[in-house]
Amino acid sequence: MVNQSGYPLEVKPYEAWRNHLIQVAQSQGNALYPYLPRFMTNPGSVEKDSSAPQPTTQFDCQQTLQALAETSITCPPVNAQLLQTYFAYFVQSGFLNVPSHVHPEPGVKQ
Repeated sequence: MVNQSGYPLEVKPYEAWRNHLIQVAQSQGNALYPYLPRFMTNPGSVEKDSSAPQPTTQFDCQQTLQALAETSITCPPVNAQLLQTYFAYFVQSGFLNVPSHVHPEPGVKQ
């Protein structure tokens, strides 16, 4: 869905992705910097360790679903339509550029 929206997304094996994350997120100015310790064998180190286990933390939304169960709030399914809504907003707000091969919708600034 991301690729079809004009934003290239490369699928990589976990270790390759992890190593790339560690390499590019070294600066405290990088938005991913605070999450680096979750992907490192020794949180005080920035060394790559290919023997590091994959993260085992699991996240779920059960408490959120339980809290919303007796309200009129519903969460839309994550699908192409929802992602298009998000991408359109990000383009309109200036957070993302319009992809070169996708034509903006009327009213979306470039």
